[in-house]
This record gives sequence, structure tokens and C-alpha cells, in this order.
Amino acid sequence: MPRETWSLDYAVELVLATLAMVIGFVCDMVLDRFYYGAPFRQLALFSILAAGIAGYWITRLRQRTAAVFVWIAGLVLFLCTAISLAKMWNAAGDPGPRMQYVWESLFGPGCTSQECVYTIPTDAFLGSIAYSIAAKLALLRLPKTKEAADRA
Repeated sequence: MPRETWSLDYAVELVLATLAMVIGFVCDMVLDRFYYGAPFRQLALFSILAAGIAGYWITRLRQRTAAVFVWIAGLVLFLCTAISLAKMWNAAGDPGPRMQYVWESLFGPGCTSQECVYTIPTDAFLGSIAYSIAAKLALLRLPKTKEAADRA
């Protein structure tokens, strides 16, 4: 596959994965009252689930291997956010260790209301992993082409 086509396919997969996560996030907001107070509440579980479901079915329809690599963009976003948080930490403002501040800001249990916004890159990273794993499963389940079946 030409490099230009693969780049476009990857961009399309990123947009589709993001749309799936946004739809899941809306479902999270609607259903939030049912699991309010749960320890995993800060993570958008429906967003991650929607990304996985979309990754499977979109890959079954489009049959593009670029979908398997969506997790890389999620990882880059997650790492950039973690590095940014580590740089923002202030010993005077937060008596805890730097890594504890980063962990709580990214995963939510100890974040303050304003800092919980940093759980969004975590959701995007986990959603991109779910999308990629589901895409790989979809590609494995695709029927073999006649040429591949003849070679086997």
C-alpha cells in the first residue's frame, strides 16, 4: 500500500476512533448518576467500550491495518500530558511526591475537581488501546482471500 494511502487511512481511523470515544463519553455523562461514587468513576468506561466496539466493526467493514496502530497516537497524547503534569508540579502547592500528583491527576482518585480534566488523555489512551485490540481481532477474523487460501 502506498505511503500516502496509509497515512490517509491512519488519519481516518483516528477520526473514527475519536468519534466513537465522544459518543461513549456522552453515554458516560448520561449514565454517570448510576455509578456516582464508584472508584473508577473518573474514567469514561463507556468511551473505552464504544472505542472497542467501533474498532471491531469499522475494521470489519473497512479492512484497514492502520486501525491496529491507533494506540500510538493515544500513547503520545498520554505521555505528553504526563510530562506536562510532572513539570507543573509545585512542592509548595502539593505536599505529596511528584509521581503521586501525576498519577492522581491522570487516573482520578485523588484529583481535585479542576485537575480531573487530565483524566481525558487517559481515557483517550485506553480507548485507543481498546480500538486497536478490537481492530486486530477483526482483522484476524476476516475470511482469507482465495489467493491466501490457495497458498496455505
